[in-house]
Amino acid sequence: MKFSEIVKRIWPHTLANLAYATARLLVGMKKPQANKFFCISLLGESYGDNIKPLSDYLAKHEPEAQIVWAFSKHFSEAHKCPHKVVRLYTVAYYYQMLTSKYILSNARLNQRMIHKRKGQIYLQTWHGTALKRLGTDIKRKRSQWEQLYNPGVFEFDVSNTDVMISGSRFMTNLYRDKFLFKGKIAETGTPRNDIFFSSQPQLRQKICDTYGLEEGKLLILYAPTFRADRKYTYYSIDLKQVKDTWERKTGRACDFLVRLHPKLKQDNKAFEKAFGKGVTDVTSYPDMQELLYVCDLFITDYSATMFDFIYTRRPLLIFAPDHESYNRGFYFQLSELPFMVITDNQDIEKTLTHFNPQTYGQRVDAFLERIGSVERGNATEQVVNLLRRTNN
Repeated sequence: MKFSEIVKRIWPHTLANLAYATARLLVGMKKPQANKFFCISLLGESYGDNIKPLSDYLAKHEPEAQIVWAFSKHFSEAHKCPHKVVRLYTVAYYYQMLTSKYILSNARLNQRMIHKRKGQIYLQTWHGTALKRLGTDIKRKRSQWEQLYNPGVFEFDVSNTDVMISGSRFMTNLYRDKFLFKGKIAETGTPRNDIFFSSQPQLRQKICDTYGLEEGKLLILYAPTFRADRKYTYYSIDLKQVKDTWERKTGRACDFLVRLHPKLKQDNKAFEKAFGKGVTDVTSYPDMQELLYVCDLFITDYSATMFDFIYTRRPLLIFAPDHESYNRGFYFQLSELPFMVITDNQDIEKTLTHFNPQTYGQRVDAFLERIGSVERGNATEQVVNLLRRTNN
């Protein structure tokens, strides 16, 4: 490796260390503030998931709470956050973290991201029910550089976590077995799923107004997960056939929405080539849960969002043309899931036409019982109460 490349890699870490040292001097002997919450979602690349409902609840019910959100400098939606905002790895970032009683995250924080002090509570919410392997089930070869500057992330985060929350007995067992977490796991449900137990009819109008859609039409949402090759190769579902078939099935006109994974580089030409015209790109919409809440038919492949949408009890279609090659270790076979599953476009019409809501409802009930779901729509309130009862 060239010297210039080494300097380029080391420099951000050096700046972060200097920022932390400065913040630590500024903090001095100050204790963490009892009503201060430090929020970070998906490593600073999101203003949502499980963390946003928690901060929204605190803002509404505990006006004395101080809420701080941390975002990456690359996250362009930070301006939409109504709370105090800091950028990762700055003096302000470390100062706000060090002076907060509660640190809330839904992804693993490494040694550069979190510096926990005595008296602080670190809540790990994680981000959904797992289909794909996680924790100790993931065997990924890490480069020497990663091992040097990002060592033991898994162990570090687990050792700093004070409490985890879970939406099911299944996930509680995974956290024990695959995260090796020996601390407290509270089966509160997951805050991001509370929306599916609420009545918010205004959200459909909000999304329709945002994209100029007719409010009276049914909404079909296709949201495939990320592929390592960053290509559209496996997003080959025949959207027109889906739309035509579902319109015949329901007797209602439909609009088609597509939401790509945020890691996939946005390319308008590639999008149009893959999905054609007349399809609404909702990739930039900030809240995936709101899209799930309003859509009438959801299509995905291996995304954990299927286990969120299940609580709407609306039809879900899995389009998995690369099932054999993509399967890196699933905790459920696709055939075990209550959803419609197809592997090519030839099965679209038959599968959608024969969808039976009653049978589907029975399969959903059986699956939720199997995993021991505890989702009841009050997870956010339970988690906030849990934090208040947790001492450290």
